[in-house]
Amino acid sequence: MWLAFTPLIFLAADIILASAGINPDGDSPQALGAMIWSGIATVWLAYMDAQAINKSGRNPQRRTLVPFIFLFPIGYFIRRRIVAAAPLTPLWIWLTSAVIYVMGGAALAAQ
Repeated sequence: MWLAFTPLIFLAADIILASAGINPDGDSPQALGAMIWSGIATVWLAYMDAQAINKSGRNPQRRTLVPFIFLFPIGYFIRRRIVAAAPLTPLWIWLTSAVIYVMGGAALAAQ
């Protein structure tokens, strides 16, 4: 369930940009590219997760999952819970990862 760890992946990308001397929150082409690719990766991971749920037979009515990623991953994980009767563990992992991302981003900004 890589989608739950996306904030940590984004933090790693920000650290890489900062170590290269690029402001991850700036308007540089590299920061913009990282942001666009991060968004694409998030939607792709949600799509792959939805496909895995469909293939496992936990969504026999083929209810939609992927568009809920645009409500924020929290909306996706809640929808995933409703559709597939899956635990909310990925949501808690994502929330913890998001807190770590915010703390890491603050540490990067302080430098």
